Amino acid sequence: MARKQKPLNLDFMSGEKEPISVVSTPKRSVLSNLLALHKNDIEQAVLVEIDFLQDNPYQPRLKADESNLKELAQVIKAQGFQGVLVARPHPQVPGHYQLTAGHRRREASRQAGLTLLPVVVKELSEEEMAGLAITENIQREDLTPLEEGRIFLLMAEEMEYTHEQIAREIGKNRGYVENRLRVARAPQDIQQLVAEKPDSLRAVSTLIKVTDPARRQEAIELLKSGKLTADDLPSYLAGPERAPASPALEQDTIPTSAKKAASEKKASLEKGEGGGGEEVDAKTLERVALSKLATVWRGLQQFQDNVEQRQSMSVAESEQLKKIEALVKELLKKHPATRGRVSRF
Repeated sequence: MARKQKPLNLDFMSGEKEPISVVSTPKRSVLSNLLALHKNDIEQAVLVEIDFLQDNPYQPRLKADESNLKELAQVIKAQGFQGVLVARPHPQVPGHYQLTAGHRRREASRQAGLTLLPVVVKELSEEEMAGLAITENIQREDLTPLEEGRIFLLMAEEMEYTHEQIAREIGKNRGYVENRLRVARAPQDIQQLVAEKPDSLRAVSTLIKVTDPARRQEAIELLKSGKLTADDLPSYLAGPERAPASPALEQDTIPTSAKKAASEKKASLEKGEGGGGEEVDAKTLERVALSKLATVWRGLQQFQDNVEQRQSMSVAESEQLKKIEALVKELLKKHPATRGRVSRF
């Protein structure tokens, strides 16, 4: 039977009678505010070796910005460590501790050459540790989609929030929450892709359907290098012989022109302008180019549907269509063998 959702009680930090809800105070760090108000806790701080201070097991952040870390290290080196950290005894490793927050300050202190840090040690439950991790991070603006997903996963699994409730708390729509939860639940290789390339978030819903790790990794590498986009991905994964998803681009329609277009683009693709730098075989390059053609075709079909609904077309849209028509004519002119197969031009 599922636990009934309830606000996280932070009385253990403040001594207040009324519980402080993580939900009702998402815009402030409950931890830092309470430490500033209660000198008794600070007076009980003990010095702990920095190497014995481990991460909160529910910490959603994967890494800190190195430049900001260096700046903070310089401040600590000049002014000393200000305030205290809060931690609980490590439940499995005697003599070690798990921080509730302050991971960035710990790392900056390490860079500044400090070996001991002042710590208030408290007995905290798993739920309290999870709640503090959420409170500390939920309103940060520099989180990656994966880090956001890890926070939302904590809220869903540890605090038993629904997707709608999470969306309300962060001021976003439900789709925003579900997209990031999908990343947090995805296989490790997909998580790594989003961590390295946050704009690949739209590709996740397609990639998680690929059960073959080798095939998925091939697509991930192409996405990383920029040779493939999230829009191209469905057509690419359709297979080497039938990349286009639209019937209008089947092999009996304009296969030769599509293949020739792929050849024209091969040289630029091999340069790996989007990064990556790994060599890609000719068949993969052809699949990539065909996928891009299929993406363009789908876009034109959607545009056609949109224009039909509006029953009008702007001058700017008309000009863009003329450019597309001119490009297609130029491609067919270079490859006359296919010209008769596309009657509209």
